[in-house]
Amino acid sequence: MVGNADEAEARLREACEILDAHGDRGGLCYARARLAYVVAPWNPEEAERLCAASDFLNLHAVTLEDLAAACGAAGDREGERAALVRTLDLYEAKGNALASARIRPAIA
Repeated sequence: MVGNADEAEARLREACEILDAHGDRGGLCYARARLAYVVAPWNPEEAERLCAASDFLNLHAVTLEDLAAACGAAGDREGERAALVRTLDLYEAKGNALASARIRPAIA
């Protein structure tokens, strides 16, 4: 598919359909991100929609929560707080009110 954007787009759209049907949210997120990268040069609106519709923000936030826990366990309170602040930003950008409410007290 290298150098063939049309082929890459077709395969990635097929992958998105399959992953969505199987409920593989992590794989779907990755496939949508790759698809957004492929279509962005000629369809930036769709690329933006793909990035917003996937669970990328939530997955990124969960990863940052893990980082915060690791920093806390290592005694790095500054790193822990920084990771939690960024986590909250991502959850709020996604509109994930439950996760935002869970993280907010940890920052205070």
